Amino acid sequence: MNSINVALITYRDAPESIIMEGQHKLAQHFPDVMFQFNQPDPDVIFCLTGGSESYAVQWIHDAPLILLAQTAGNSFAAATETLAYCRQNGVKAILFNLDTDPSAPGKVLNLAHCFRAIRNMKGQRVGLLGQPSQWLVASKMLPQTLKTKLGMDLISIPWDQTRDYMSFSKNEAYLNHFEDDSADLQKSSRVYSMLQDIIETQRLNAITVECFPMVKETGVTACLALSKLNADGLPGGCEGDLPSLVGKILVKELTNQVPWMANLAALANEQALFAHCTIGTHLVSDYEITTHYETGQGTALQATFSATQATILRLDSALEKAFLAKGDVLERPRRPDACRTQIAIGLRNDDFQLLQTNPLGNHHLILPGDHLAKLKTCLDVLDIQILNTLAV
Repeated sequence: MNSINVALITYRDAPESIIMEGQHKLAQHFPDVMFQFNQPDPDVIFCLTGGSESYAVQWIHDAPLILLAQTAGNSFAAATETLAYCRQNGVKAILFNLDTDPSAPGKVLNLAHCFRAIRNMKGQRVGLLGQPSQWLVASKMLPQTLKTKLGMDLISIPWDQTRDYMSFSKNEAYLNHFEDDSADLQKSSRVYSMLQDIIETQRLNAITVECFPMVKETGVTACLALSKLNADGLPGGCEGDLPSLVGKILVKELTNQVPWMANLAALANEQALFAHCTIGTHLVSDYEITTHYETGQGTALQATFSATQATILRLDSALEKAFLAKGDVLERPRRPDACRTQIAIGLRNDDFQLLQTNPLGNHHLILPGDHLAKLKTCLDVLDIQILNTLAV
């Protein structure tokens, strides 16, 4: 059941019957929603009467919110004044009249979910272990971009300030997860223990790892450790790719699923081939453990992506533009010349052409199912331009 936090606002000393009527109206328009009333940081401010403006202002916070009104009792007039106050003070707010807009309940639910996701991202600590890989020439993100656009903090963790992975104990939960206790898995389980320790000590909500220095030095990869983190529900990325990690966080907050970060390996016949070695086991129907593709070392997943339809998202490094599309999963190949887990997704011609002519970068996020509407709403609120305007 959906849950929405609503502040019910009236003029001073209004009779309790007005509050009860407001609660009844909400129940009529949102029959499947469980409401919590007058809790801190509301999703919705419902101006029930005129003269409520100064009281409504007391509930406004600096994150996006929804204003609700009705026609009777100068409710809409009060909400309009409150909306103007929000705009003057740089607070993003959207006003709906429940009496005149039949589509309001659906829009409110969608926006409330979106606004809550944006609020949840604020204050999150995003870890970068190492540096963005040198080949990510279009995917470097400035710390101030994260802070300004999303209110998140970038925590840089140099490799030379990190304990060697072999100093950590093997992780039994990790070995049980992959049902493998081989020597290679024991080594990679220590990488998982290392990342867990960094996440705990640095109080991180997500982490991306510059993987290749460790692979070159030790022959051990972070692929499976990142796969396990993603399956745990903590967004983990590789190659130090911050735009992809931020996209993962956004998708997780909106859908409660952590997507797969994959290379755009090929484009042909209105199909996109995506491939990578770090897919989370929560997205697959079966898998085998093999080596990392580029180095032939360590461990990685060669898996079968389970969904038949997928949503594709890519953010640019300035968090100003996005590619957003959906398509059917047409093939699950196992080419020897690409990263281990692979899928071919059929695209609309416009989306296919955009990927060919104006990509925002190599890595794209793949999420099972159709999440276009929810993601479009959130990107619009964040003022991130969707390049393929026909995506929804």
